[in-house]
Amino acid sequence: MVELADIWRSSSSLLFKPYYAAALRLLVVFGCHSQEVRLSTWKEWNMNEWVWTVPKEHRKGGERIIRPVPEAMWPFIESLHKGHSTTGYLLGELKKPETVSQWGRGIYKRLGHAESWTLHDLRRTLATTLNDMGIAPHVVEQLLGHMLSGVMAIYNRSQYLPEKLDALNKWMERLDLISGKNLNVTILKVGMRCWYITDGERDAFGLDQTVIPFLEKIEGKSSQLIEDYKITKG
Repeated sequence: MVELADIWRSSSSLLFKPYYAAALRLLVVFGCHSQEVRLSTWKEWNMNEWVWTVPKEHRKGGERIIRPVPEAMWPFIESLHKGHSTTGYLLGELKKPETVSQWGRGIYKRLGHAESWTLHDLRRTLATTLNDMGIAPHVVEQLLGHMLSGVMAIYNRSQYLPEKLDALNKWMERLDLISGKNLNVTILKVGMRCWYITDGERDAFGLDQTVIPFLEKIEGKSSQLIEDYKITKG
């Protein structure tokens, strides 16, 4: 989580040029392929319904991907539109795939990470974290643009937009939690749910005594948890 926090903070800093910082932010939030962001045009973005539709020609295979845009990202997308709408491209220009890939391979060094990672690893991080948070596997698969298997692939044509939006909203909340806005919050995985408690509460009550009341009272909304238990936010 430390590396992810570094990545998320750097995507809104001056460490990288605007093109790459914006690309990194989009890759973290949506868990998309770099090609989907690199080729993205404003025709794909419905800023009235706040939906991003990736056409199949911008993918490595499969059908189009329909992703809802979490509200926390609206100002960011609007700022990109204000700056790049006349170019036709989401990021303002079309860079070669080799250029973007080469940049991506060097990010870990710029951030001082000991182990190397690639842009594709951001997809794995999103998938693993959402699954650990209790998001239904088929929702995670659709966010990644994977085809559903078996009978679901044949008969189930739902896009699960409300479920995908809920997942992305929770993902954005997690990114804010780990990136420094809630420095004294510990993330606990309990079964298929995640809970947030402060160091003080854990020390005062003990893990078992702290988690059980949370499970009984809260139904998975960390914002309600923070309010009810007066958890400080940094």
